[in-house]
This record gives sequence, C-alpha cells and structure tokens, in this order.
Amino acid sequence: QVLEEPAPEKKKIALVVDTNVLLKQTDLRELLGIRDQQTFAEHFDVLTLDTVVGEVRDEAARNYINHGLPFALEVRETESAIEKRDLVQVQNFAKDTGDFASLSLVDQQVIALGVSLAREKGEQHFVKREPLPLTEFRPRNFE
Repeated sequence: QVLEEPAPEKKKIALVVDTNVLLKQTDLRELLGIRDQQTFAEHFDVLTLDTVVGEVRDEAARNYINHGLPFALEVRETESAIEKRDLVQVQNFAKDTGDFASLSLVDQQVIALGVSLAREKGEQHFVKREPLPLTEFRPRNFE
C-alpha cells in the first residue's frame, strides 16, 4: 500500500479589516473580483479585533456582523492577538510620518495586528520598519 503525502497547505492571505469595512458592509469578494465564496475562503482569511467590533454600535451593522457577513470573520482578542512591541513599532512609525495624531488607538491596534500576523507567517521582512525619506513633489508641468 502506497501512502500519499497530504498536499502542502496553501498559505492564505490575511485580510485585516477595520470598523469601516463592517459599517459600510463592504463586500470583500466583490472588491477583490472573486465571484464565489469557496474561492474566496480558499485564498483569504478575514480577521479583526474585538475592539473593532466593539466600535460598531449601529444596529444594522451589528446585525450584518452577526448574521449577514458573506465571509467568515475571525475576531481576535486584542490583548492576546497583538504584541506590545508591534503596537510600539506602529506608534513610532506613525509619529515619524506625522500620522500619529490622526490614528485612534483602535486604528493602531488594527495595524499592529497586521504586523503580528506578518511575524506569525514568517513574513516580517515585508513590514517597513521606518518610513521612506520625504522627497519634494514636483508636478511635470512645473519642470
């Protein structure tokens, strides 16, 4: 009897969603041009944080989250899902770019979840550690 090795598991792309995706009831499949749920589920994991879901107070949006999502949503607990060092990295990066004041704590946590997921998947080399240097923008018609 020949034993077949299981097919290697394909790496899925993690989509980290924030409050706006839930409030606006964004159809991620349509946004990505994927027609059927099975194909979407084979290629993507959709994740968010409990703090994101906690921001949703609109009854229609809550009903959408609980009963109408056209994709599986994994909700992780913020306290255990992100590491302090990832949140600090996000905050420092945002300070360096001047975006810190415009990001809520939940926004920072969502970005930090992305950083944590990159580390989990061994893809942290894709995460920028510091912003690109600023360059002067000069439109072509001004040259």
